Formats: sequence, structure tokens, C-alpha cells
Amino acid sequence: MTAVRLGVIGVGHLGKEHARICASLPGATLAAVCDASRPRAEEIAAKHGAPAFSDWRELKGRVDGVVIATPTMYHRDVAAFFLEAGIPCLVEKPLAGTVAECEELVALARKKNIGLQVGHIERFNPAWNVARPLMGRPRFVNAERVGPYPFRSTDIDVVLDLMIHDIDLVLALTNAPLARVEAAGTKVLSPTNDLVNARLTFEDGLVANITASRVSPDPGRRFRTFSEEGFVEIDLRGRKVTRVAKSAKLKEGFDVSKVDPTKVPNLKELLYGELLATEMRSSDSDQRRAASGE
Repeated sequence: MTAVRLGVIGVGHLGKEHARICASLPGATLAAVCDASRPRAEEIAAKHGAPAFSDWRELKGRVDGVVIATPTMYHRDVAAFFLEAGIPCLVEKPLAGTVAECEELVALARKKNIGLQVGHIERFNPAWNVARPLMGRPRFVNAERVGPYPFRSTDIDVVLDLMIHDIDLVLALTNAPLARVEAAGTKVLSPTNDLVNARLTFEDGLVANITASRVSPDPGRRFRTFSEEGFVEIDLRGRKVTRVAKSAKLKEGFDVSKVDPTKVPNLKELLYGELLATEMRSSDSDQRRAASGE
């Protein structure tokens, strides 16, 4: 089988990782590394034994697919060039700088019947795959994605830089139209918003509260869902999942109102040992590490 020839355009913070991954994929070869900075392109290309380019147009005819990790302002022009040439594109998020440009690229991909994928990777996070069957039908979502200031990607605000991942995960939970958006944001170090909180309400009743910040001292990516089936928390960064649900004892009709807290030696043990079933999973092994009450 002939190896698929892949090219990476833009090898900055994210692009260099795309180059590394493309070079390691079975059935593929890194056929081109391109960056506006020729020395940078040569540096990354040399690590993987690939040819270097400084003009993305030179990749036409040399690749079967491209990863576009340039600054957002160039996404539309670069992606359109390759789609017109019949070459599938994986474009780092956001897909383009404006909704109109995004719609233009989608329409072009459909017209040419060529693959176009945006880099929303969290749906492929192993922790998400472990957690999704445990969620049931979520009625409320609380998501938080925060981290230190990156000193890059400041041409887009924190919604398109970070929050977009959690918006995508929320959209994976419902097909209902969006009914209402309430949001507030503030600029701290960038000319665009660095800290945003948004509350999304959907027509099926799902409510999502999402916070994104790139001015937090410590990184964190937590996604929590609440449903009649229970509570699920995903640590998307640590790839760990915690689920809390009603135990068999509680489902059988145990009357909590009859519990006298003064006569229970260990209320926490009663709550989490008998009434609520707590399950923790690590996506790395997909093994149940601890369970109680089932």
C-alpha cells in the first residue's frame, strides 16, 4: 500500500506537534513541512527527515492531505487553495477568522466532495469516550478550561482559542437548537477577551455554563454533567473520570428522611459507601479503580 503523503503548514506551537504525529502515523509519511520562516521549517523538517518549504503553494502535487496550523487570518486562503486542488484539509481551530469564511470553506469542501476537518480534538479524548456512556441525558453542564497566558494566538479571543472545545462537547450532547446565550468577558493582557463566562440554554432544556480563561495561574480542563442518572466529572487534562450515582440501596426505596444524623457514627461513609455509588476510571487503562454501593 502506498503511504499517504501529508504536509504540515505552519510549525509553531501546535504545528510542530502535528508534524511529529504525521511523521509517526502508520501508513503515512511526512512529505512536507512548511513555514513562513524558512529556518523554522528546516528545523522541524530535519527532525523528521522531511523536505522544508516556505511557500505553501509549492506543496501542491507533493501531498495527499495537509494540516493547516498557520495564524487564523491565513486559514481561509490556504485551505481554499488546497480544497480547490482536491486535497483534504485538517485546519486548526478556529476554522477561519469569520463565520462567512467558515461557511465558504464548508461550501467549497462539499462542492469538491473533499474532506475538511477542524481541529476540535476533545471529542477524541479517551476520557470523553469513557465518560460519554455514563452521562445519560445531561440537563446541566459546567465546563471550565483555564490556563496561564500563552503569549500566542492573541489575534483571536479566548472563546475561539479555548472555549470552542467545550462548546463543541456541549453540542455533542444535544441536537436541539440554541435558545439563548448570556455571556460576559474581559480583556486582561490581550486586545481581545482573555476571560469569558457563557451560559447557553437549548430548546430541549439543557443548560451549559462554560468558563474559559488564559490568565489563570494553573491549567485545568474539567467538564461536569448532571442528569437524573447521576453526576459525571471528566478531567480532560488528566484523562480521569468520576461518576456519582444512586446506589442500589437508594434505588430500592431507602428513606433518607428517616436518617438521624446524631445516631450515625460516620455520615460520609453512609453517604458515599451505601447511598451513592462512586466510580473512578482512568482512560489510560479503562479500568474501574474504585467502586462502592453497587
